Amino acid sequence: MAITNRPLRNFLIRRLNVVFLLFMLIVVVFIMRVFQLTVIRGDELLRRSKQNFLRQWQIPAPRGIIFDRNGVPLAENVVCYNCYFSPYRLSKPTISETISRLVKVLGVNRKELDEKIQKLKWRGASVLVAKDLSLLDVTPILEQKHLFPGVHIQQSLRRRYPLGKKAAHIIGYVGRILPQHLKEFLKKGYDSTETVGISGIEKVYEDYLRGKDGYEVIVQNARGKTIDSAIEQPATPGANLTLSIDAELQQFCWEKIKNRKGVIIVENPKNGEILALLSSPSFNPEHPVVTAGEDVSMLNRAIQGIYFPGSTVKPIFAIAALENGVNPEKRIFCSGKYYLPHWRRPFLCNQGNGHGYVNIVRALQVSCNTYFYKVGQELGGKVLVDYAYRYGLGRKTGIDLPFEEQGFVPLYQYSELKRGALVQFSIGQGKINCTPIQLASAYVAIANQGRVPVPHLLLKAVNENQEVILEKEPNEERIPLSPEVRKIIITGLSKVVNAQSGTAFRAKFNPAWKVAGKTGSAQNAQGGTDALFVCFAPYDDPEILVLVLIENGGLGGHVAAPIARDILEFYYQQQPPTDTTDKPTKRTKRT
Repeated sequence: MAITNRPLRNFLIRRLNVVFLLFMLIVVVFIMRVFQLTVIRGDELLRRSKQNFLRQWQIPAPRGIIFDRNGVPLAENVVCYNCYFSPYRLSKPTISETISRLVKVLGVNRKELDEKIQKLKWRGASVLVAKDLSLLDVTPILEQKHLFPGVHIQQSLRRRYPLGKKAAHIIGYVGRILPQHLKEFLKKGYDSTETVGISGIEKVYEDYLRGKDGYEVIVQNARGKTIDSAIEQPATPGANLTLSIDAELQQFCWEKIKNRKGVIIVENPKNGEILALLSSPSFNPEHPVVTAGEDVSMLNRAIQGIYFPGSTVKPIFAIAALENGVNPEKRIFCSGKYYLPHWRRPFLCNQGNGHGYVNIVRALQVSCNTYFYKVGQELGGKVLVDYAYRYGLGRKTGIDLPFEEQGFVPLYQYSELKRGALVQFSIGQGKINCTPIQLASAYVAIANQGRVPVPHLLLKAVNENQEVILEKEPNEERIPLSPEVRKIIITGLSKVVNAQSGTAFRAKFNPAWKVAGKTGSAQNAQGGTDALFVCFAPYDDPEILVLVLIENGGLGGHVAAPIARDILEFYYQQQPPTDTTDKPTKRTKRT
């Protein structure tokens, strides 16, 4: 029926217009909301909706294994388990009950776990409850999954070091990224929670040892229970490294140092391969945190320890003398005391009653301080400093280990080496110090007639397809050293070991080994005497060099030289010689 009342008709029309406008407004708002949800935030919401029932878990890539030269593992991976918990879709009572069970089974701290859960940015995320768990630890959870809703056990890998302390300074250890390096690693694509090499080979070759993580997708129901899973991207393992280290020799050196503070280096002078490198005291690389009362040290004394070289520097200064006009037959009288002009206090020789007349070979053999006092005064500070630096003291060797120290020789302050300072410098004391690896390289130069391969530990890196992706390229330095000068020096150094009055004679090296070496007894900053001995064999074609340094050990010939003898004996697998015509037998390497 038509509405004839005009005012009523107009009122109804206005009302209909208002309703229509409200309806259109609602439609517009709905369309805008749909546009926002599907176009503007579509990708984000799709991802979050999938996370309501799909979870992505990272599959850690196995870190590359580190082997010794004979295939013995020095760093490997062992299976462990990480426990995660997500409170998503779980009621508060269920969350509380699950946490209580986790605390009971894993022994975690309830308060800390509650705080982690409270800090979650959204309830679909997970917290790490515990890591590096054994199968025994997680078995109760795996066997009773219905009692642990929202809990996910992920298999992972933990680093294991079979030699432990015995090779800790070589291999190093892994850990969380240090705060000062976080920005650098994030730029390389690392996650802030990843494990990286902190020291040693683990650090130097991090880019090769690290693999590429994969991930798996798991399907969960409304109660947070996993009902299916699939690996979307498998993890790619890191490259395996082969080092020049001989694990058996390394362990033998550890036994010989007997928990004393010091260094042992065994090197092949032909190519710079390090066969053993020991710094004592050491640390447990699997648990590198130092606890009270432990006699441990993270300091790698072989490349970071700064020592006076003492008399082991004398062969370098003997070369300086011969190459600067000193006649090898020139004899200098040693009374046991040396006086500088106008000095009342004498500088003492290592033998109180003196050595009598000595030439350069005899001076090396008996380690006559007086000879080198006088030669040092004759040559002057500039020559001695130049030769010390030329033979590698006071500069880094370039060994493939981190944090190598430089040592010191007064390259630009040689003018300060006057009178008493120069006397001290000429026997390796005072304004000269070096690392053991530098001293070893100086003797490599003598052994090889001036050819000095850079000392190194890496032989090769091999990827998962057994392809060599990195191989140590030969790198060496050449130092001018004539055969005539080397012959004189070798004569002196061989007499140190094999002649009755030689300072290392009492160590009883097998003459068949043809060892040439030098003892040292260097006063240290603490008032003690460090025992040193450096040798190589056979001196006519050297294949092994041994350096031994024992802090506060006393006389090098009495303490360090016998250790070096035992190392050579182990290398050649020969009992102490009874017949000097015996030929040394080299150790048979496993393949």
